Amino acid sequence: MNRKQRRQDRKAGVDTLLRDAAGHLSAGRLRDAEALCRERLARHPDDGGALHLLGLVAHRAGNDRAAADLLARASAGRGAEASVHRHASMLLNRVGRAAEAEAAARRAVALQPADAEAQAHLGAALRAQGRVAEAAAAYGAAAEADPGNAAAHTNLGAALLVLRDLAGAEEACRRAAALDAHSAGARANLGAVLDAKGDFEGAAEAFRQSVALDPRTVRFRLDLGHVLEHMGRLDEAEEVLGEALAMAPDDADAHRAMGLFLAEVGRADEAVASLRRAIALRPLLTEAYLSLARSGLAEFSEDEMRAMAAAAERPDLGAETRARLHFALGSTHDRNGDVDTAFAHFRAGNRLRRESLATAGLTFDADAHDRLVQRIAETFDGPFFSQRTGWGAPSDVPVFVVGMPRSGTTLVEQILASHGDVHGAGELEYVDATVAGLPGRAGRGGPYPDCVAGLDAETMAALGADYLAAVRRLAPDARRIVDKAPLNFLHLGVVALTVPGARVVHCRRDPRDVGLSCYVQAFQAAHPWSTDLDDIGRFQGAYRRLMEHWRAVLPLPVLEVDYETLVADLEGESRRLIDFLGLPWDPACLTFHQTRRPVRTASHWQVRRPVYGDSVGRWRAYAEWLGPVAPP
Repeated sequence: MNRKQRRQDRKAGVDTLLRDAAGHLSAGRLRDAEALCRERLARHPDDGGALHLLGLVAHRAGNDRAAADLLARASAGRGAEASVHRHASMLLNRVGRAAEAEAAARRAVALQPADAEAQAHLGAALRAQGRVAEAAAAYGAAAEADPGNAAAHTNLGAALLVLRDLAGAEEACRRAAALDAHSAGARANLGAVLDAKGDFEGAAEAFRQSVALDPRTVRFRLDLGHVLEHMGRLDEAEEVLGEALAMAPDDADAHRAMGLFLAEVGRADEAVASLRRAIALRPLLTEAYLSLARSGLAEFSEDEMRAMAAAAERPDLGAETRARLHFALGSTHDRNGDVDTAFAHFRAGNRLRRESLATAGLTFDADAHDRLVQRIAETFDGPFFSQRTGWGAPSDVPVFVVGMPRSGTTLVEQILASHGDVHGAGELEYVDATVAGLPGRAGRGGPYPDCVAGLDAETMAALGADYLAAVRRLAPDARRIVDKAPLNFLHLGVVALTVPGARVVHCRRDPRDVGLSCYVQAFQAAHPWSTDLDDIGRFQGAYRRLMEHWRAVLPLPVLEVDYETLVADLEGESRRLIDFLGLPWDPACLTFHQTRRPVRTASHWQVRRPVYGDSVGRWRAYAEWLGPVAPP
């Protein structure tokens, strides 16, 4: 027998052995399959086929860590098939080895670009590393390769939500829900998107469906309680959150959710107790630490401070987790008067947060933002508005409170919402969503704001009617409804064209206090500009220029309220606010801290106390670092 024939016979023997092993695996005879694989590996430890099959055996036996090791070796070998790489990526993702999972998935995609499963595994690996924009592209490729794959659409929607592409996220999540009528997760993701868009009724219905489909999953009840709170249905929200706690009394997330709810409705002592319980159950629950640190009502022990500081230096915890620990430590040291240590933590937290946001694809380009603001001012000039007089849906219900974040917008809204005829709707996303959809409605003219010239009166009236209908659902009987999204200052031109009867309250505050407060905040929203003092200064400069422009051309009534004056003369400024809204005076506006309504911004602890002046001039303690945000 010649050498070539012997090689062919050996190959045939190997093929038969592995084929028999695969048969045993398919039939559930795991021991037999394992024995044949190990027989092959005893002679050839790097045989890819045997490693692949043995990895699948380990997976079927419930040992995913061993399976991941074996499949990683199989995937790294030469000549591995796409299925080997795909299986390796799946298991490496499952055991938290995201970088290796990415490499295996990329090998599978290179071999079979239209393999939806491989693209989905690649998306999962990228998402686990915080690379959300790249993950969205991979999930989009998976959905395109297999349009009937509900999971691909669900994952795409979740990634687009993080990137604030709300229209794309809603489309993907609705597609997922339609494809899989029994998926609780698909409905929960849809609910999260609708909540972000401000469609609270739709979100509540989606979350109710997720609870009905999977009553045992605590998270779905927490989601439902969250949106009911946002709708002002506080008793229902507390009941749902209570149900979640009753189901899982040792669930740290349930205690955290209840604690944040109690803080947002002003029950501070109970909130602190719930957040403390959450930390006891999960010592590194950073959101609970951060909320407690901001409250000023809870002291951390020296042991807790040391544990937080040590955890903040652990790279395995991830940048966002470590950032929040630094912000909690910074807030605590600030309250204790140790500004040097406090600022060191705030700086470390912002560096980590900036890193995390950049990894997700969320960055701030100050030059590009300046160009955007300049284009907005050039588009919405005096002649532009005079040529469009009478456009939009007439109503005197909307009130827009705008300004820089941390400029007193929450305090102003709380004062207004304490009036019996006013509903405070919080930070709504409606205007942002409207602006995002304008290029599609125009059909020509490029991106916003260039596309606005291509819109007609009928379109703007329809958009205005949609806005009014949406906010009316929140408070059908209110004479005024306050939309307190501070960054709506960017879009006051669109507001004027869609709801021309609206009023605008512009909140102003010393830019050094604003800049410092933004820098130390760790916003829930991305706000990547807030992670760097130079960027904060640039962002504030663009804001001031645009507001000067609106003062000159905006065909809406605008009341300017200075935070420092409001704090010094609460009654006088509050009366001026109510008079601007065209309403009779209500003394409840002076006891705003007693008003029972949810406040879902970073200021929810502060507005539950009578007005205080210790935040005026706070910047002085940090003056040596605040050059970039100082007034020009």
